[in-house]
Amino acid sequence: MPLYVILIGLMIMSVINSTIKSLDFLSNLESFKFSRSDSIDGIPYIDLPMLFSEFCQQFLITNTPCLLGDRLTSMWLSRREWVNCDGTPNLEFIEKTFGSAVVSVASCNEQKFYSHQKQDMTVSGYVDYWRAFIASGYPATMPCLYLKDWHFVREFPHYVAYETPAYFSSDWLNEFWDSLPDKKDDYRFVYMGPKGSWTPFHADVFRSYSWSANICGRKKWILVPPGQEECLRDCNGNLAYDLDSPDLNDNKLFPNHPELIQKFEVIQEAGQLIFVPSGWHHQVWNLEDTISLNHNWVNGFNIDIMWNMLQATLIEVQHEIEDVSDMEGWEQQCQVVLQAYSGIDYFNFANLLTAIARHRLKRLKTLCRLARCCGCDSYMPNDVSCTGDHAPQPVLPTSSTCERGEERECDCWHAGEPSPDSCEQCQGPTSKEVDHEGHDREEVQVQGHEQKAAQLRGRKWEEEKHLGHDREEVQCGIHEGPDRAGCNKCSNKLQHPNAKSPTLSPHHLLFDLGRTYQHLKLLLASADFQLVAPSSEDIAQSPEECLLDMTVTLNQFYCSDCFKKL
Repeated sequence: MPLYVILIGLMIMSVINSTIKSLDFLSNLESFKFSRSDSIDGIPYIDLPMLFSEFCQQFLITNTPCLLGDRLTSMWLSRREWVNCDGTPNLEFIEKTFGSAVVSVASCNEQKFYSHQKQDMTVSGYVDYWRAFIASGYPATMPCLYLKDWHFVREFPHYVAYETPAYFSSDWLNEFWDSLPDKKDDYRFVYMGPKGSWTPFHADVFRSYSWSANICGRKKWILVPPGQEECLRDCNGNLAYDLDSPDLNDNKLFPNHPELIQKFEVIQEAGQLIFVPSGWHHQVWNLEDTISLNHNWVNGFNIDIMWNMLQATLIEVQHEIEDVSDMEGWEQQCQVVLQAYSGIDYFNFANLLTAIARHRLKRLKTLCRLARCCGCDSYMPNDVSCTGDHAPQPVLPTSSTCERGEERECDCWHAGEPSPDSCEQCQGPTSKEVDHEGHDREEVQVQGHEQKAAQLRGRKWEEEKHLGHDREEVQCGIHEGPDRAGCNKCSNKLQHPNAKSPTLSPHHLLFDLGRTYQHLKLLLASADFQLVAPSSEDIAQSPEECLLDMTVTLNQFYCSDCFKKL
């Protein structure tokens, strides 16, 4: 059978599966709406605090969108300094503070392929345009320019505009890029635009999750469940560019549009956050002058969607250039095109998986080996060999204390890995969910410890030995300049809190390791990965070595039957 017939068949099956998944989602969403009384414009609205585990169960695992209230953003510095008293953008502060930065600006009046024409401007130049556009009454005769995809955290790491909400803290994508000192990239963005600016219909990079917070202004979102975007393709198979276009009503041009089952229209107010799940196509309009923050991220709950997207995209690439498939190095060239088209190739996907696995292994290796399997809770009689002589734990530690000897309790707040600053009385950590490697916080009253770290005061962030400040919340009066990059007593550069490794429970660390293990096995078994045979320079760590290391560690937490199911 010809190769192109096979490829077309695979693409058709992918579309069918996507449609089935969208129908399953709609069924799940209806039952979820029935179980909650709070919803806005058809999607759940969360205004009261919710446990991270509950958020994972209700939204990340089910790939369900939601809107979150402004409680999460009320204390952000950006909501105080970037916004005037009347709720409009504080253009004077933005120009004065960040005016020299060069940013990408899209012209909402000009289409280039299936996006907007873009140009580079300074923030100062863009603010001048914005003021003139407002003063002229937002005329249709003037260009409508939208500042997009500004890597603000990367350019201003010492200005803490916001802190990532805990619900979105398990972020493999940005954790991976932050771990690469030679590659300056991330997926954290600032958007600024006048009333009437907008973003065309699209799905996010890598089919990642996305969250977006309005610092000021209001947005209108149109969200379309996965698979339903197929109803919004024209007769040539091209995705709709603008959902406001009257062309959608032309059944000859968009023959499948009448089959669109459901779409969601959401109004996002100032201070609110919206969670956009993987593979949800969407279009966004600014109803007022608006500033927003956005993260794209991937984790263990949607890594399979990213992997499926990569495989499907590679099939498309191979189909497009199959006429030169007899050329030397054709498989490598397919990876080059895949990287250019989707932003990542199989090499970097392997790098991402191995980087996250290494981070989780480092933390998990410091935990006690278990007496019971985490998968089925069956007894594992030979699996208790803790270096700190801890009493066997029935599951991963869940309390804030650890026991040793005569049931003495340690008051330390260990994060999950011992360090030179950790307690001398107990060599193993407990699972209090704080990323704390010692006793430097004022809230911790350390009894009976001789470590000098117990007397430390003045760290602003734990990763930096910065003794010029007391607490992250304290605004040091010695600082000069809005970025608070240093004071006259200390020239240390502080790491932005959004660039830290996430603080995850031991159970979540184990879950992440299991997911990276599963997908690294799939990648290594892929014929396309085997054909390109990456060299040691292409891969940060040998995937085979990483997989072996994960196998050893996971065997400490699962019985043989449960391990086979991973």
